[in-house]
Amino acid sequence: MTKISYADFAERVADAAREPGYKVTREPSQVPHRKLWTADGLASLVRGPKYIPDILVENGKVSAIIETKPYPALIGSVAESRRYGDYFGSAVILCVPDDSYAKIPQSVRDFAERAEVRLCPLSEVGNALKELLD
Repeated sequence: MTKISYADFAERVADAAREPGYKVTREPSQVPHRKLWTADGLASLVRGPKYIPDILVENGKVSAIIETKPYPALIGSVAESRRYGDYFGSAVILCVPDDSYAKIPQSVRDFAERAEVRLCPLSEVGNALKELLD
């Protein structure tokens, strides 16, 4: 796979998650700071939600979070994904391109297994969601 942007890869993953018929919500990975003007004209800084997953997939009351990385995942990506899953009480999938999946170090795979984060290549997202949500 040639270089792909985060947004393009996340859209490919979202499309693959929609195929089985699940409700898919894409959110930006970062929320910019905003200024809020109050009634008396004072400005204050407001932050968005603490955690915003790349993709939230729902099937009734069951949900899964998909974090997307257009490169081989590392331990930090797994830990961040686990925090998102804990915050939302959801299963967690960390999705990478098919050719990057083979490049993930064994130590990262072991850590993901202990953290209950499912590492998944793009081609297997639909199957992983079926296992987690059905």
